[in-house]
Amino acid sequence: MRRNEFYNELEKRFPWMPRTFSKLEKKLQTFDMRQPMTTLTEFENEIKRVGERLQRRPQLLVKGIRYLAKHPRFKRAMTDTMQQLFRKLDNQVAADPRAAQLIRFTSDVDTEVPYRSWLVLQEHVDVRVLVRPLCMAGNSIEEAQGLRGEAKAGVLIEALGKTCEVLYQPYLLALWQLTCISKGKKPTQPGFGNLVMELSKRLSGYPGLVDPHARWMRNSARHERWEPIPGEEAIVMWDDHTPRVRVTLTELEAKVMELFQMSGLIFPTVATRYLFHNLLAESGLWDVFRTRLPGMIELIKPDGSTDADIDHLIEPDLEPVRRKFEPLIAFVQSNYPNAVNHNPTA
Repeated sequence: MRRNEFYNELEKRFPWMPRTFSKLEKKLQTFDMRQPMTTLTEFENEIKRVGERLQRRPQLLVKGIRYLAKHPRFKRAMTDTMQQLFRKLDNQVAADPRAAQLIRFTSDVDTEVPYRSWLVLQEHVDVRVLVRPLCMAGNSIEEAQGLRGEAKAGVLIEALGKTCEVLYQPYLLALWQLTCISKGKKPTQPGFGNLVMELSKRLSGYPGLVDPHARWMRNSARHERWEPIPGEEAIVMWDDHTPRVRVTLTELEAKVMELFQMSGLIFPTVATRYLFHNLLAESGLWDVFRTRLPGMIELIKPDGSTDADIDHLIEPDLEPVRRKFEPLIAFVQSNYPNAVNHNPTA
């Protein structure tokens, strides 16, 4: 049976689905970075309306899903979707060598206790949390592209400050937390400057993860320790511990983009890749879901009264997965009994 026949059947059973995805795609294409939460709320409201529509005819929904689950292409479609996601994530991280260093770092953190990195990375895969900081910094970066001279310098300084505060500092703090848990120590929250200095030492074996200039350049931007050079596409920057440095606007723009890309794009992508590659695929959890989903769907009732039956169905397959997480659970209970969620797969 040809691959597209399954998707044709999907559209026949749920004819509203293409229209809904079309609406959502248009909203994404016209996403207004000046008001990200407003736009995101509109996006979520569209999804909510779909959910309300489905709830009005639960029997029809369950019947359609059961039919598709029995389709000979159902499992293949699930596998294809996951593989496409893997390829997309792998292509994104392959574009920047710093991503490889970050992946190597998390792998080293997990050497003694598998999946230990997830204790930190789980806080950095939520798109809703990330979208506002990205837009706050991205707005200024985008605005600077059409400017020159002092006007461009002022906007780039603003972009540098925002990027450091709302994106790069949370990224540095995540790296710091990973270094702490790798030693079984309780994570602390150093300030921006100390994070840059200490992480530069701790992560010296992972080139590119920490920008050594971020500390003084952030101070220069946030404390207005800079001034334009009239007639030149350059400025002078300094802070209390760094003498005056001439920085061209091309160099400044490149620095802002480096910090933005590392903390706002590469790091969340690596965290998401970890979720799918390590936590779901490598652990075997995805295989359980893929194999047992058709049977789970058969047990579903509109009132949700079959949860116990579903648990009983998948329990034997989940046992090997649980064993893989036992070292992590033991590590958490031993080192952070009151500070970290005891269920790493939640």
